[in-house]
Amino acid sequence: RLSVHCGSVSTPLDPSLLGSSGVGVVIHCAAVVNLKGTYEFHRAANVSGTNHIVQFAARVGARLVNLSTTDTYRTMDEATACVMDPSVEVITDRKHGYAASKAVGEALVAGAVREGLSAVNVRLGMVAGDTATGFCSPTDFAMRLMIGFAHTQSYPETEDKHTMVHSVPVDAAAAALVDIADSSVVGAVNLVSGAPLLR
Repeated sequence: RLSVHCGSVSTPLDPSLLGSSGVGVVIHCAAVVNLKGTYEFHRAANVSGTNHIVQFAARVGARLVNLSTTDTYRTMDEATACVMDPSVEVITDRKHGYAASKAVGEALVAGAVREGLSAVNVRLGMVAGDTATGFCSPTDFAMRLMIGFAHTQSYPETEDKHTMVHSVPVDAAAAALVDIADSSVVGAVNLVSGAPLLR
């Protein structure tokens, strides 16, 4: 059974709000995303919020799936290695506030894993529209770019290093998140087109 709880993670979560049904898995998707924003701009949601979710999962004895981003990688070698702990360089990089805030959140989850919490950081790459309907967020940068291509009836030449070519459809990403939630994998996994599901 899936229960969706919408609200702010800026304050600690109250387990009594869930009633007596219990919680098996928490999938943490809340985040502020602004690639131009500072670390301080992202801190309340992406760091404090993740900390509140970690504390909540530990308190109710639930597995935690923390949705993060491949923006926490600096190089392809780091992405290929897919280690649990994010790069210190990304954590301390104040030029890229979003990536730094997500890396600090990942570090909180990694610390909880070392303390015995069943948890995994899922580093999500580019997401595309639904495979059946094409539905997507029309204001997302990638989708606006695709709409622009359609209007101009052109598409640029690309190379393997261009990530948009390797987008994961949103329905495939959601199904993979459920598979990861149902697994026993801890640490970190990449959720990107062509990547092995679990490491």
